[in-house]
Amino acid sequence: MDRDDILISARRFGADDDTARAAADAFERERGFCEKYAPLCARRFCPALMRKPPDVRLACVLAATRFSRRRYEELGIGGEVFDATMSDIGIWSRNCRVRDGEIGLVNYPWISHHLTLRLFKIGRLQYQFFRLYCPLSALPALRRSGVAVKLGDRILNVHVPQGEKLTPIECEKSFDSARAFFDKYFPAYGAKCFFIDSWLLGPVNKMLLPKDANINVFADMFTLFAVKKCNGWDDAERIFDCRKAPADKLPQDTSLRRAAARLLADGGSLQRGFGVRPFNS
Repeated sequence: MDRDDILISARRFGADDDTARAAADAFERERGFCEKYAPLCARRFCPALMRKPPDVRLACVLAATRFSRRRYEELGIGGEVFDATMSDIGIWSRNCRVRDGEIGLVNYPWISHHLTLRLFKIGRLQYQFFRLYCPLSALPALRRSGVAVKLGDRILNVHVPQGEKLTPIECEKSFDSARAFFDKYFPAYGAKCFFIDSWLLGPVNKMLLPKDANINVFADMFTLFAVKKCNGWDDAERIFDCRKAPADKLPQDTSLRRAAARLLADGGSLQRGFGVRPFNS
């Protein structure tokens, strides 16, 4: 592997040219480190990367994709799913630049799931191997949800990557494709349900947006069984795509952003909803 390989991988997964060149330069500078840890990153989380600057993290992650691809091939999983899954590297390298003010990759812990085949992007949505969790106070509501699942069961944790519209038809296609994918390639896993823990399911969204808005239609695809207040900036960051700022300084170029900014300005907060959806429906 050399500098050109890193450039090609960076561009393949959606990194901009400046970020691609920075990653290639970092690979040249830290070639020994990257060659040592790239194979390991395709198997498990490597804390050593967290001690490196973002450009080196990105270089090592890009090098690791070669080894992750081999694991895909061993399982017979096609290149389309591989490219779609690893495109998150480009998204998070962009977030590093826009939100963190650095070039490279800050959020390696998240991308480690992609590299180690713990997460796959199937159509519009991402699916992560996980065990069901929720606030203990929500267990009675979970039992009443009608979905046969209990705390600690194997589930598929659903994530919504940035960059595409959340259209209902594409989401339904994704669920159907995910059932076929996991039944074919991981038949022994036995997911009990699809699960999501996200601001997208916050009931407050029903007040911020029309009932037929894509976000609200998506939320209704799940049975909501728990809600908690969002504390901190993480969820709002996904709406405003910037560092924390006073409500009147936040971008308000969409109806969601305008409504969320008004909510925050009035002392309100976003919510996170916990939802389940049967795996076999």
